[in-house]
Amino acid sequence: MDSYLLHEYRCDGCNRLIIRGMLLKSYEELKCDRCGKIVRFNGIADGDESNRYLLLTSYDGKIVNASPSIERNIGFSLNEIVGKNVNELYFSEQQRSVDKIFISKITKFKYFRWDTSHKAKDGSEVPIVICMRSFQENGRDYILRIVDKVIFPDEAFESRNKFDSQNHCDFVTEMDSSGNFLYVDKQVRNFYGYEQEELLGRNVRELYAPDEAEWRDNNQKALFHKRQSFRIPCFRAKHKDGHFVDCESIASPFYDDLGDFVGYRHLNWMKK
Repeated sequence: MDSYLLHEYRCDGCNRLIIRGMLLKSYEELKCDRCGKIVRFNGIADGDESNRYLLLTSYDGKIVNASPSIERNIGFSLNEIVGKNVNELYFSEQQRSVDKIFISKITKFKYFRWDTSHKAKDGSEVPIVICMRSFQENGRDYILRIVDKVIFPDEAFESRNKFDSQNHCDFVTEMDSSGNFLYVDKQVRNFYGYEQEELLGRNVRELYAPDEAEWRDNNQKALFHKRQSFRIPCFRAKHKDGHFVDCESIASPFYDDLGDFVGYRHLNWMKK
């Protein structure tokens, strides 16, 4: 059970347990039933005036709770948003497909970060960054979506969020900041012909097409330095037997348990 999601809120007078779970508001004041003291608890939201809102969803996408700051950011009140499906907040089927793929992988990886957009109540598009975290409580699976509104999106925002939804053969890799593979899932065999253990520790530049190797290596270093999510719409990767495979990828930074940057996690599709 993840400590950053679940917390015991106790009375600072008599130490009675008052809340155990998540406090999605910035703070809450409650009266202790035992000693009568009014206790103020700080939650995990940044405050109702922040550019962050939280969505607690089931694995099928139903919103079961949200922070009040959602109204300031995308216009929906707490009563209006609870009970909706998170898919209703996306503009396109492509965005919904990416969300579903991440959820199908999150049991293994626990965490994904994604630059995308939400549809506000007035129909406008709101650029956002979502950090999706999975956990269990009372035997049930949940996703906490920590959503930060992007105030000044860069020019690459739109291109990062589009992908070919017809490419369904996907696999995940993780690499450190130098491009060395830390994790490769078993689907890599269907892409590149390698077994998982054959790629672990090797550098991704070994898979680049020769005429793309130099500029892709430089581009990767620049993207990794920004520590933002990004999309590669098309790249050629060298198969074990020597031919080249056309792929696309969505990448997001990931961090260790202490919050230190580790590298990038890539969700890859084979172009068809």
